[in-house]
Amino acid sequence: MPPCRRLRRSGVGVASFRWTAAPGGPAFFAYSINYLIDVAYGIILDVEPTPAHRTAEVKSTKTMIERIEERFDLTPERLIGDTAYGTAHILGWMVEKKGIEPHVPVWDKSERQDDTFPSSDFRWDGEANDYRCPVGKALKRNRRPSVLSVGRQLSDKTRLPDR
Repeated sequence: MPPCRRLRRSGVGVASFRWTAAPGGPAFFAYSINYLIDVAYGIILDVEPTPAHRTAEVKSTKTMIERIEERFDLTPERLIGDTAYGTAHILGWMVEKKGIEPHVPVWDKSERQDDTFPSSDFRWDGEANDYRCPVGKALKRNRRPSVLSVGRQLSDKTRLPDR
């Protein structure tokens, strides 16, 4: 069966697919199906397909919660989720804007296991109003360089000391 026919039959829009790859594996088109479930009664309240990307999956939760509020006049008291929902942004939205009690592990990257510096190695410089790395360089606020400036930035890096 041609891929386009298979997509139409699955009920998932083509816009939900994304070219992705797991570390060490081949790239492929994938999507996620996200469910909002009333765990006390075992009822699926809403479903939202998204590209296979953590940010899109978390955003779908906001969409589903707002949709069940509008359609059914229901607001969850608690939300159960994995570490994707343990970021400051989504936790702030749940608690402060929606009054939802989160039951999610907090995404803590303060102590790293991947040979990068943990946040505890950076120091606040109050006079300069920025954080400093272990060799004293300022931590950049926006670290997404334009394509044209990448080569210049890579050649200008100072080697950080081994831990």
